[in-house]
Order: sequence, then C-alpha cells, then structure tokens
Amino acid sequence: MAGDGYVVQDAVGRPLEPHLEHDFYTALRYARHTQHEVGLRYWKHSARVLDVGCQLGALGQVLADTPHDYTGLDMDSSVLASAQASLPAAHFLQGDVESPSVTRNGTYDVVVCSLVIGLLKNWRQAYLNMIRLTKQNGHLFLVDLLRNPWHRPPGDHSVLPYIQEQVARSLTWQEVEELAHAARSWAGNRNVRLRRLLDDGTRLAPDASHCAQPDRDGLSVFELWLHPGNQLPTERDGA
Repeated sequence: MAGDGYVVQDAVGRPLEPHLEHDFYTALRYARHTQHEVGLRYWKHSARVLDVGCQLGALGQVLADTPHDYTGLDMDSSVLASAQASLPAAHFLQGDVESPSVTRNGTYDVVVCSLVIGLLKNWRQAYLNMIRLTKQNGHLFLVDLLRNPWHRPPGDHSVLPYIQEQVARSLTWQEVEELAHAARSWAGNRNVRLRRLLDDGTRLAPDASHCAQPDRDGLSVFELWLHPGNQLPTERDGA
C-alpha cells in the first residue's frame, strides 16, 4: 500500500513495476477529476458506476468510501485479478466495450471511460455502446488525451515511450467534435458538454493553448460529458 493509502500491488501482493505504478497514479489523478466533475462524492443516493478500461481500478479506489456500486470492465484478466485483490467488494468484468455483446441497455447510472477510447480500434462503436449502457437519465463521462500538433510535453512526464505512443494513438480534436455531434443525436434528453483541458502532470485544468503565451506546459486533454438536466451536480446541492 502506498503512503497515501492507495493499494499499489499485483494480485499476490508484490509491488508494481515502476511504469505500472506511474500508470496507477496517473489514473488516480483522472479518477479524482472525474469524481469532482460528476460530483459523485456528494450524491445523496447510491449509483451503479461502470469504469470502462478500468485497469487497476483507480476510480474504485477513489469511490471506496462512498455508497456507490462500482464495476470495472477490462480485457486484461491479470490486471483484473490485481484490481479485485485490491478491491474485494467491487465487481469486475472481463470484456471488450467495442463488442455488442458487452451492451446491457440502461444498466448504469454513471459510465466513465478514462485514458482508453483513443486506444480502441472502433472507438465510435465503443462510444455508442457506452451510451447504451447508460441509463436514460444517467451520466457518461469521457476524459482522454488529444493528438494535437501543439501538444507541449510537461518535462519528464511525457518522455516515456508508452506515453508518446498513447498520445500518437489518441483522437484529434476534430474526431472528438464528431463524437460530441453524434452524442447530441444519441443522447435523448441529456445535455452534452465538450471542453479542452491541459494535464501538466499534477492536475487537469482549462487549456490555455489558444493564448499567445500559455502559462503552463502539459498534455492536451478533452472531456466529453453527457449529463441529465440543465444543472450540473455541485458540492452544495448534490445530484
């Protein structure tokens, strides 16, 4: 277990390899961002949450002290075994969100996909499946890297080859806008929010790349959120 209380080990209790530990803490930052944006900590009722491409279950770790029913979905059985060992009360499914067989219409109150969709071959179908998995009055929250020519590496954070590879395989802003346009057609009575963020290796914040002199370096990120109603959850009023 790491110093901040989060479990960082494999299924038999061995410490993770350095690159996997780096992935875990990156996923934790994105999980905390997701929890804050969707307001999950402040909901007054238990929600069924699906984490698509859950890897080691970072979002499950963040939600462990909440009443929510967390399910992680991933294709890697060894990763799921490690996640289950760390989160014995959570649910984990092995499967491919690109496949129609994974779709159980309207099952989840919240579907989250973090740092995954750009790595999928058929990301359009995967996104449609995620919409189908979400209840009619539910939330679908995507956050991922962007493949942009103005991506500005935040020092050592992006020199690792696998991070460079993930950036190279990520969606362009034009492709993300295509997803947002499709979401408005598929989303029914839900609203769609799309915005660009910057990940400086420490936090996610609004991107200043349109400015003549951006104040921070970082990786370009997008956030696409389908949510019910006109008012977003807040710390004050919950969901």
